[in-house]
Amino acid sequence: MAGKTIIVYGNSQLSTSVKKFGTASGLFDGTGDFLGVAGDNADFNFATGDFSVDFWFRPTDSTKTQYFYTHHDTDDDNVVIAYNSGKIYFIVTVNGIYTAYYFNSHSLTNDTWYHYEFTRSGTNFYIFKDGVSLALTVIQAIGSSSMPTFGRTLLIGYVWGYIDEFRVSKGIARHTSDFAVPSSAYTSDSYTKLLLHMDGTDGSTSFVSHDLIQYDTHTCNIELLQYQDVKVSEAGTTTTIINITGHGLVTDDFIVNTTRCNTEPNASAELRACRRVKSATANTITVDAITGQVTNDDIRLYKFVDISQYVMLNSIKLSMVAECEDSFAFTMKSSTSNGSGITLLPEVGQYVRIKFDGYAWFTGIINNISYQMNNPDSNVVINITAMPVKYRVNKIFGVINYPAGKSTSTIATEIATTLLSEGVEAGTIETGINIGEAWANDCISLGEVMNEISEQNSFQWFIDKDFKLQFYRDANTVSSREIVEGGEFKDFRDIVISNTLDGYSNAVYFIGGNDVYENPVYAIRVNVDEFDYMQALIAGSGIYGEVIRNSNVTSCTAYNAGVGTSNTNLSVAGHPFTLNDHFYNKTRDLYGYVKAVVDANNITCTDVAGQVSGDVIVFYSVANNMNKESLRQKAISPKSIKFHSFDMTFFPQQRLRIELPTLNIASSYWCVESVEVSDAGRGYFNQIVTAVLRDVNDFSTQRRKNQAIDYFRQF
Repeated sequence: MAGKTIIVYGNSQLSTSVKKFGTASGLFDGTGDFLGVAGDNADFNFATGDFSVDFWFRPTDSTKTQYFYTHHDTDDDNVVIAYNSGKIYFIVTVNGIYTAYYFNSHSLTNDTWYHYEFTRSGTNFYIFKDGVSLALTVIQAIGSSSMPTFGRTLLIGYVWGYIDEFRVSKGIARHTSDFAVPSSAYTSDSYTKLLLHMDGTDGSTSFVSHDLIQYDTHTCNIELLQYQDVKVSEAGTTTTIINITGHGLVTDDFIVNTTRCNTEPNASAELRACRRVKSATANTITVDAITGQVTNDDIRLYKFVDISQYVMLNSIKLSMVAECEDSFAFTMKSSTSNGSGITLLPEVGQYVRIKFDGYAWFTGIINNISYQMNNPDSNVVINITAMPVKYRVNKIFGVINYPAGKSTSTIATEIATTLLSEGVEAGTIETGINIGEAWANDCISLGEVMNEISEQNSFQWFIDKDFKLQFYRDANTVSSREIVEGGEFKDFRDIVISNTLDGYSNAVYFIGGNDVYENPVYAIRVNVDEFDYMQALIAGSGIYGEVIRNSNVTSCTAYNAGVGTSNTNLSVAGHPFTLNDHFYNKTRDLYGYVKAVVDANNITCTDVAGQVSGDVIVFYSVANNMNKESLRQKAISPKSIKFHSFDMTFFPQQRLRIELPTLNIASSYWCVESVEVSDAGRGYFNQIVTAVLRDVNDFSTQRRKNQAIDYFRQF
């Protein structure tokens, strides 16, 4: 959303009652009110190059001194743009000597907007007032002099009045002759180093700089699912076709056949027989079949209604993560003095969606609303957050079907069997979910089960447009962009590389089922002592590691170690071991794993103290496979990258190639873990993209921060 961090001093604030463009302007009272931009920033060191500083100003006391722009290191190095005693000044000193000194005499009138621009073009300097080049008195011409180099904070707005659209440009003289003053707010370009739209809520002290390069604008629509009317279906209606003249619905809106509510599975509520509109003409609606539907049924119409005009600028926040656990928040503003928009006010439990360029990025249910009365303007500010219908529209899968009405436990059992045993890559579950009951009755417990299954088996799941539960694996796509230093794609910046072991622990444990004597199968563990192992069993997870309980960890075979066995060598004729297999030396009560397979009868293993010929060796087949698979899915490098972009092409689970020699990142592949979208105003949307480094062969969609996996594993 923003570029540089703005430091707020005194009582500097936004005012919605007075503004030139947008929603507000900056209000300053001249007694300690001003804004700062952290110093030692090369963007404000202009040297001998062209630059421009322009802004709108509305004085509240024109008799006072107005400091619009001041930058200094010491008293001897300064740049000042100011108005004092009827004169507008541009002054530069280097080592206490004037290197530029220009002024023009003119008067200001209170409560009147003025546009100023200060521009250097080569060896020439210009001051424009309301687009007209002013006749300047020159005490010292700038010539070819270099501007000072600063390491301190740039200060702006030490004035008595209002400022709007404050812009600093480097490398360009915006104008060198008279021009028409701007008729709308600025947009950022590659020369823009500071841009303050001064937009926001009344009295806010949040000032945001929009100096990021913005390559493309996007349309954004926020829509609520609203009840419209009840109609009677007309002649020709069938189980999948509803004929209603002038119904007004479009694809993805909804209907409820109230006549057939009690004919649906598990019928108990009015909002049964709900269907999404799959397609529509002016008088016809196509839906999934509703059993028994005929002419003269009562049909309730629900339509997604655009409320974008009531959504406040800079308030949209969309967060998308790998498991579709997305979240969405925005703020609306409604006047209490009239009924404008009152019928469109959201309600908890209502469906909401956000579209960018006509493409739905989020569909969810409002789960929290707060109202705030802002005096003295008597506006109601409404803050809304929504939880997801676990659905992201760029996923299209579907193979296996479960009929509506099946119990959660039955579905969960069959899913687990399918995913773990049959190797199916994708599927669909018909759950009978509809608008009224989706998250209260049918989905929560099943969702918890699905989360657990996904966690251990690298699957994802979501709800599609028809409210079917979809599951899939290996859903990573290749990003259309590459983050390459000096490459063709340039709309990325503010890159941060992090390398941390937060979220990792020192072990993984596998607890199996019982043997024939009802004794638990030995646990497979990694690189811990017995005390740590017991702590893990008691604590369940945390710093001692993660415990994975799975009844399939039961298959084991006992072998006797042959001649030639030692601490680091294991001789077993015709052994089944492969690289990284785990085994348990029952005689020594010690664990080990295979470091190398020498031949069909010998392996090199980790040090098992005292191991000799004749020891009983227990080989875990299924447990071994579980161990390797879980580590393959979950164990990843702790390195992550975060960057900003205005390019709306990044999504979680994308495979992204990154090459940044300056940050010591050679060409490598990363998995996009999360994307946060926020509006920067006027059709621009900033994305904060976080990706994690992955092995080129391992692009599991499991998120790094959810895992408690041993990063210090020996394989």
